[in-house]
Amino acid sequence: GKPTPGLGTQVRVYCTSQNLYIAFDCQDSGLGVVDKGFQKIWNHDSVEIFIEPQEDQVGKPYHQVIVDAEGKAEFSRYHVYPRYGRLPGCEEKWAPAAKAAVGQTADGWSCAIRLPLADLHLTEHARQGGLWRLNFCRTRAARSQDDTDQHWSWSPPCAKDFHCATKFGYA
Repeated sequence: GKPTPGLGTQVRVYCTSQNLYIAFDCQDSGLGVVDKGFQKIWNHDSVEIFIEPQEDQVGKPYHQVIVDAEGKAEFSRYHVYPRYGRLPGCEEKWAPAAKAAVGQTADGWSCAIRLPLADLHLTEHARQGGLWRLNFCRTRAARSQDDTDQHWSWSPPCAKDFHCATKFGYA
């Protein structure tokens, strides 16, 4: 299938001394049309956030937040294999005291997420305003058997892989 034109995604990020807030506005005219029955929410209409608030990513974990258009959320932490630099390994469940809310809008759907900074394993460098590595991603599930899933991200990932920590952007 060909990419569907006009499906913009806006992301806004705000940080206080206690929480990180991320909001997505996802344009979509056919939300909820197809339920492929997949167990994994990243195969649904979903947004993903990758957060690596360390000075140096080698040997350090990064965090993943996935929320689908129905409000289901998953949280994980990964350690990058230093030898390969981009392959995630050692997945561990992560249970932050996060809140996520989704809703339909006139032209698609929105998602707002609150993550407590205390749950992000921050270094002093990150707390004092140092650069973080981040990526903001969106998946739009195929709408028919003749269609394919569509994927977008703020920082271009490795081929078909949002888990490419070396490709996360800086903020």
